[in-house]
Amino acid sequence: MSAPLRDHLVRGLFAPTGSRLFALFATLGARQARDSHGCAPTSAALLAQGLTAGALLAAALEKKLARINLQIGCDGPAGGLFIDAGTDGSFRGYIKNPQVYFTSGPGEPLAPERALGRKGYVSVLRDLGGGEIYRGMVELEACELSRDLERYFQSSEQVETAVQLSVLPEEGEPLGQVAGVLIQRLPGGDEAAVARARELLRGGALERGLAAGETATALFERLGFEGDGVEILADVPVEFRCSCSRDRAVRAILAMGLEEMRSLFAEVGEAKLACQFCGAKYHVAGPELLELIRAATDDSDPGD
Repeated sequence: MSAPLRDHLVRGLFAPTGSRLFALFATLGARQARDSHGCAPTSAALLAQGLTAGALLAAALEKKLARINLQIGCDGPAGGLFIDAGTDGSFRGYIKNPQVYFTSGPGEPLAPERALGRKGYVSVLRDLGGGEIYRGMVELEACELSRDLERYFQSSEQVETAVQLSVLPEEGEPLGQVAGVLIQRLPGGDEAAVARARELLRGGALERGLAAGETATALFERLGFEGDGVEILADVPVEFRCSCSRDRAVRAILAMGLEEMRSLFAEVGEAKLACQFCGAKYHVAGPELLELIRAATDDSDPGD
């Protein structure tokens, strides 16, 4: 089965049980992130889960032009994750150790949960704009991102939620398909419907649906949300996209301060920066660095 032709988010509503439904397909973006960071297969799988989780968390926000920062701290070999995602469909992120690889046979799981270790935390910062920022945190308990995100929603937001993040290898491609499902109970909704969906997800419903090439609507039906009650509210593109730029890199150099810029010029003669999120590299050659120093000091001699 080939990967989806596009990465996209499907948002739905199931009125009979008062449930919000989200399905995210992120194969192409996960592969792009892997390639940008040079990730080994297990690190790539965990990063793919993190990117999917961040995009789902952003999709669940009520406000437009809001962002999510998802941070995973852990004592395992992965070292941790940082994901940034927005309601505009963009997501980006990095893993601290991109070289984790627990070898497995063809088609077998890459065990991303093993890369988390046994202790750590999940931290979610919701930036709703206009200075409205909320942060919630729970300790890693299951040390499986899907399960610990469910605990985050229950503990920090008091919302009954079912989550599943899936990375399905295919034909020699470790990131054959990358997808996630998030089901939430609306106020006054049926808690048992979310519990049933959670049980089915833990039993492999998402993975079976992906292997069968099912659409988001068919995946929702697998989870018990069937018939005319399913209303698809949106089907929108998502993508791995970074907001870094050369202008931002230059501003970062200026933010170092005059003395640091002078020291950099004297010792290295140029500046090189790399974006943590996407791996893009920026080069400020000696003459341009010198001009930045002059502009900051109105002094033609950077050694003064």
